[in-house]
Amino acid sequence: IRVELLDAMGNRLQDATTAVDGTYRFDVPVGQMSRVRAYAAIQRDVAPRWDFRVTDNTNNDQRYAMEGALLAASMENTERNLHAASGWGGASYTQPRAAAPFAIIDSVYESVLRVADALEQSAYVGNLPPLELRWSPSNKPVEGIYELGEIGTSSYTGEAIYLLGSEDNDTDEYDRHVIFHEFVHYIEHTLGRLDNIGGEHWLNESLDFRLAYSEGLAN
Repeated sequence: IRVELLDAMGNRLQDATTAVDGTYRFDVPVGQMSRVRAYAAIQRDVAPRWDFRVTDNTNNDQRYAMEGALLAASMENTERNLHAASGWGGASYTQPRAAAPFAIIDSVYESVLRVADALEQSAYVGNLPPLELRWSPSNKPVEGIYELGEIGTSSYTGEAIYLLGSEDNDTDEYDRHVIFHEFVHYIEHTLGRLDNIGGEHWLNESLDFRLAYSEGLAN
């Protein structure tokens, strides 16, 4: 994921991308006051390139990020680990749900690695178009205005993936199969041909072939 080093005023000093195991490195002058910011976003700069990020559709599509404490750099190597807490208090959410966006991007990372492996075997030389996964604790199963969290259900719209997040409803940030499903619709749309006519569909329905194929592929 994307990480940045910020000074005491919030100015970006350096940036980096974590390794597969989550490690990162910054070289900082002794005494420099700084903090680390991590984004729920993944990028790759070699083909096939990608740029996926989790954003808040109820807050002007702001990117999700978390920050560590402001500390002075010492003379020796030090570790600064960031923990994204779930916010769960035992019976309800009592703190910010910091882990949710990172759980979403982790599912996307697992998905895109499999896609990239297939593309490399097929000698594909293109890139994957940028994609936002728009999640909010206010996203609820009510149809209406997306900016108010009224997304109806988790879905790929052709522009972005919207995911449910309203507490005590059908939250999807940890439902990896739901995220995988919508990500395949994105792959079908951007790398192939999407004839899906959309609309509501339920188990045991007889569906239009175009819809049935797309849903079966995603499953």
